[in-house]
Amino acid sequence: MWEFVINLLEVAILFLLFNNKLEKKELSYSYPLQILCLFSQAVLLLILKKFSCSTIFILLFFIGIHFIYGFLFFENKPITLLFWSVLYAIGTILADAVTTIVPTAFLDIDLSALLPNGMLRIPFTLIYISILFLFTLILLCINNQTFRLPFREKLAFILLSLLCIAILQAILIRQLTGYAPDQGNNNRFLSVIFFLVLFLFFAFVLYVYTLGTTQEQNQRLSEENIIQQMELKQYEQVVSSVEELRSVKHDMQNHMTVISAMLHEKQYEKACSYIDTYADKLNQTHRIISSGNIPIDCIVTNKLSYAHAQHIKTTHSIFLPKDILIDDIQLCTLIGNLFDNAIEACMKIKEPDKRYIDFQIKPFNCMMSIYMENSCIGDYVIDKNGKLKTSKQTNIINHGIGLKRIKEIVERANGFVTLNPSNDKFEVIIQLPTEEH
Repeated sequence: MWEFVINLLEVAILFLLFNNKLEKKELSYSYPLQILCLFSQAVLLLILKKFSCSTIFILLFFIGIHFIYGFLFFENKPITLLFWSVLYAIGTILADAVTTIVPTAFLDIDLSALLPNGMLRIPFTLIYISILFLFTLILLCINNQTFRLPFREKLAFILLSLLCIAILQAILIRQLTGYAPDQGNNNRFLSVIFFLVLFLFFAFVLYVYTLGTTQEQNQRLSEENIIQQMELKQYEQVVSSVEELRSVKHDMQNHMTVISAMLHEKQYEKACSYIDTYADKLNQTHRIISSGNIPIDCIVTNKLSYAHAQHIKTTHSIFLPKDILIDDIQLCTLIGNLFDNAIEACMKIKEPDKRYIDFQIKPFNCMMSIYMENSCIGDYVIDKNGKLKTSKQTNIINHGIGLKRIKEIVERANGFVTLNPSNDKFEVIIQLPTEEH
């Protein structure tokens, strides 16, 4: 009965560690299900010990069980789940070593007194739980940071961790089973070596964690740099549109002079023909939007012109609400990313006549609704939660960052975004609050 109580305390400490260091999934009755799962682990551990299974097997087996437990109830990446499972295993090895090697090698306590049904079993198992709990409290002080590792480094970390844990547990068993009272100095020396190796392994795991968090930060900085480059490109496109509008204005003055001269000469048919020719040319080369918001007009005009140049059929409808809460820079970035993703998806379609983009902005229920629909080839990755991640094919980094940027801007503006991917089209529906909302 006492051994089962200790098992329950062990899984309770694991519950404390995982629920404080990992991101919980949104599951109904999550805590009761976790408790049931951990209770089952405690029962399983008791059964394995009752059948005298190898302690190395038990330790490695339960690292896998803890990983599965984390996978079922938490959203973190597999490498993160394994990292905390390994750290918990290190804590159990440390607590086990302190309550077995130290008493036998340094205090000359007989090992049989520490084993189940031994005279000192209860106090030393309480010390074991206390050490494991203190070690867990130290782990809770580590900052929660996302970390990533390349595949080879992940594989190396997994193999080295399992190998080191197996070796440490084997040394621990050898120390206890091969203990000789007449070789006290040698036993103490080997015990010190064991704790030194354990410390080095712990330092190695923390180093891997630091390395992973650094790589994650570098990746985030790289994404931010790409976002800045994308937004700078959009700004340059707006400036280009303004220059183009100035050129149109200058050309308009020249054309009006020519038309005026024709009218004064009463060359009405020639003037009408000139106007028709100029109007057709203007529609082909300058798809100018006029919604009353100059930055939005510029970015939409530029994107529509670029889409037209790529043989993409476009339709648009823009009716801006009066009181928009989101600032023009964020809104232009949002619209620019929507168009970039839509144009990129259309360009993957080999048949130009199947490429289309439909863009709409309009008031809807005291909110501003932004709707983007484009044709696609359905090459999207859906994650395990049914959420869209990004495109499978080329330019996957920029496409993923663009989608991430859209979500960030909408969430910052207290809005909502809905993504509807299908085999032949992709819809984005965004709702942003206005002052009336």
